Amino acid sequence: MLCVVLTTLLLGECSPSSTANVQAPDQRVAAVGSSTDTPSRRRQAACVIKSAEGVQLDGPCLFESEKNGSFTLEPTRGDHLVPNVMSVSLTVTAPGQGHVRGLTTDGINSMWGEVKRSPSDPACWAASDFEICVR
Repeated sequence: MLCVVLTTLLLGECSPSSTANVQAPDQRVAAVGSSTDTPSRRRQAACVIKSAEGVQLDGPCLFESEKNGSFTLEPTRGDHLVPNVMSVSLTVTAPGQGHVRGLTTDGINSMWGEVKRSPSDPACWAASDFEICVR
């Protein structure tokens, strides 16, 4: 499971050495921060996105894994993952570090900021004002 917590649309702390798993209906796949280069996979996951304003999302989302542990989150229904945001992408830039962007309903690819993987919960990535967890 991955955790998604937003605090004013920026990410923070995460641990590079830990691994998490996303439970798929019939298999388990390596989750965010995995050192393997696996082909893109899209699965439903349990997501939590929190911001300074509180919980923005606590429920299912579509998790699409990408190379080097990067991933994109999209809504399972409708067109909003969180208010005014259609998708959130985390690009791993180094072990335990990444950039987060959100695609707004206006089509703007907004930079949320640098994030780090949580050393206590490898499913979570955080910044000073938000956190993203996916399981």
